[in-house]
Amino acid sequence: MKNLKILIFSSLCLLVASALHGQTMRPPNPGFKNTIGTALSTGVFFDKPAYFFGWSVDYAHVVREKWILLGGLAYDQEHKTEVKAGEMKVIHTITPNVAVGYAVSRNLAFGFGIGKGMWDSDNSEKKMKFTTSGNLTIGVLASYVILFRGPHGIDVTAGLERGLITPETNGTFELGYGYSF
Repeated sequence: MKNLKILIFSSLCLLVASALHGQTMRPPNPGFKNTIGTALSTGVFFDKPAYFFGWSVDYAHVVREKWILLGGLAYDQEHKTEVKAGEMKVIHTITPNVAVGYAVSRNLAFGFGIGKGMWDSDNSEKKMKFTTSGNLTIGVLASYVILFRGPHGIDVTAGLERGLITPETNGTFELGYGYSF
């Protein structure tokens, strides 16, 4: 029965469809309820000639031993080739995000989240500006903690993201560090 619940939850996450640039779903280290962390990320878009690099900070809290609530702020640089001009365009974005996850085991967690690009450089001055037109994205995440050392942890996260305003899909991979307390 437990394996069936895990399979259903995992399938639901994949159907929701998609990871937030630079967001991890790290389970706090055993014996701790809270984690602050940071992650480096990279990824590719599946429906346009673009890739990105990112960095994030986040806070995770465990509720009822298995559920994880996470909030974070991610920065990323999207590099895309302009089809008409054949030149590389770089857009910088800052995205607040939230996620909910479930710790399947001590090392493995799945989750889904939502994020909204609030500041970007996709304007005529190419400077970071507050925007209300930034893409709203949903994502699914799978995270695996590869190292526990007291309150310190290192994790890898993979995910899929889908834009709701600008329909585009990307895959992402993150390497993160978390300090649990």
